[in-house]
Amino acid sequence: MGSPAVETEKSEQDRVSDETVRQRRKHERYGYPVVQKICPCRGKFVPGAARFFPVQCKDLSRGGIAFYLDYEPSFERFILMIGTGDRHEYVAGEVVYVQALPDDAPERYLVGCRLIKKVQSRAHADGEE
Repeated sequence: MGSPAVETEKSEQDRVSDETVRQRRKHERYGYPVVQKICPCRGKFVPGAARFFPVQCKDLSRGGIAFYLDYEPSFERFILMIGTGDRHEYVAGEVVYVQALPDDAPERYLVGCRLIKKVQSRAHADGEE
């Protein structure tokens, strides 16, 4: 159990860190506590739907998204499949920061990302969807 001075100092550091992140953002973020799917991506094409996996999102803006992972991501770029039901959009994104969360958190890492541009899936372009 830490001393009150240490806990206060840590919370001040966290607050300064949060303020710094907010100042860097170009667009306001909104809470987005939904599950969407991502797939790490290195090429120019959207991978098949089977390669996407679910992530719990934290927030969303016009230019970015944050989601949780159980592991530190080894990828820098990914495709986000965003939408509901049978209707999805695909957006290319890149990891901007990774924040380790406390050991007792349900997820281990918060991943903050910049959204780059909409992309079209190969299946959609070929009329296969």
